[in-house]
Amino acid sequence: MCAAMRATAGGHPVKVEVKGWPELYVRPVLVDEAEQQAKDVEDKSNGHGLARGAARVICNADGTLLFDWRNAEHVALLGQQPWPLLHQLLAASEGDAGN
Repeated sequence: MCAAMRATAGGHPVKVEVKGWPELYVRPVLVDEAEQQAKDVEDKSNGHGLARGAARVICNADGTLLFDWRNAEHVALLGQQPWPLLHQLLAASEGDAGN
């Protein structure tokens, strides 16, 4: 079992096609990251929980993140995107192509 879990640790980027955007990938949220993300969404005082969550998963084909979830400019840009487009990426990071 441990060997199987080592093989899946970290996840692998998944290509997501979003109309109007260039080729993008998302990586799955890891369990430890999900806990931090849940805290972000719960804390209503800092806002932008969903945008920070998106910044944690949008990456290139190699899995390198394209946005920094701690960077206010990156988070604000993601927060200004239409929900259906960003939702498509978030759904894909959870193993659902958004369908």
